[in-house]
Amino acid sequence: MMKLKNVYLGLSVIGFIFSLTHFLKYILKYGFNIRYASELVTANYISRFLALDLIIAAAVFLILVVVEGRRAYMKNLWIYFITTLCVGLSFSLPLFLYFREVKKENLVT
Repeated sequence: MMKLKNVYLGLSVIGFIFSLTHFLKYILKYGFNIRYASELVTANYISRFLALDLIIAAAVFLILVVVEGRRAYMKNLWIYFITTLCVGLSFSLPLFLYFREVKKENLVT
């Protein structure tokens, strides 16, 4: 049976690859054009809905990182803030869950 931590690690790798692939495609086509990116994100109701949903989910996740990370005595919690801002929630959330599982395993053994 596959361990949960391995599922989290796999999802983190997928999130990293997919997020950066699309971001790099944007950068190669338009450059680092923040104004145009913000226009695309706010182009219509559905894109605004998705953007706001993601921002709220990321904020909740970062609160979880602080609370759960301290509870589990995890180190270097700042990494999840950086990965969320630089790559995305699809990478940082499963990465955090992976390392939380690793920490739990180390406490049990």
